[in-house]
This record gives sequence, C-alpha cells and structure tokens, in this order.
Amino acid sequence: MGTALLIFILAPLIEIYVLIQVGGEIGALSTILLILTTAALGVFIIQYQGIRVLSKLQKELRSGKSPAASVWHTLLLMVAGICLLTPGFVTDSLGGLLLIPPFRMWMLRVLIRRWLQKRFSRKVTVVEGEFKVLD
Repeated sequence: MGTALLIFILAPLIEIYVLIQVGGEIGALSTILLILTTAALGVFIIQYQGIRVLSKLQKELRSGKSPAASVWHTLLLMVAGICLLTPGFVTDSLGGLLLIPPFRMWMLRVLIRRWLQKRFSRKVTVVEGEFKVLD
C-alpha cells in the first residue's frame, strides 16, 4: 500500500516538472498541442489494438484454449489507454511502451514473476514434536 501511495503522490509531481521543462523549451501552446496529439493518437491506437486483442480472445475461446494471456494483454492495453489520456509526457511514454507487444510481453513476465515470488516465497515455520495416538 505504501508503494501505491508514493506513486500516487510522486507521479503528478514528476509530470508537472517535465511539463514545465518541456513548456520552457518549446512553448506553452506547442506543449498543449503535443499533449492533445498524443492523447488522440493513443485513443486511435488503443481502439485498433483493442479490436485485435478481442478478436484473438474470441478465437481462443472458440478453440477451447485458455484466454488468460489475451485477458492480461487487454488489461495492459487499458492501462496504456489511461496513461495516454492522462496529460503528461511521462505517462504518455509509459502508455506508448505498453502499446508495443514485445514490451507488453516483457511486462507480463515481470508482473507474473513478482506475483509468483510473493505468493510462493513465504517463510515456513517448522514445528517439530512428538505425538501419541489416544484411543
């Protein structure tokens, strides 16, 4: 929970800093137009890739295969869409990276590996002792 709160606080501050720096270099109007352009482009790409992933999901369901990978891809595409619609260059960069299928696969592997490590690397306490069966 602490990490999520830290990200929730730091992400806007980083975005504001980058926006100010870029705005100082290329001007306020150009910065705003660039942000609006990336948002529009992101919406278009998300629609295109979303349709592709959904059709793949339908094929997998029809053929009896597990749709788990397609579901995860869809979730990451939703995250990409949210990042692209959020004003800022850092979130746009993350959203753009999530639109690239090899990066999405890498991200899925990292997330699954972390989940598995968290799930199965619990400390086990062994208690030794004797017992007697009573009638």
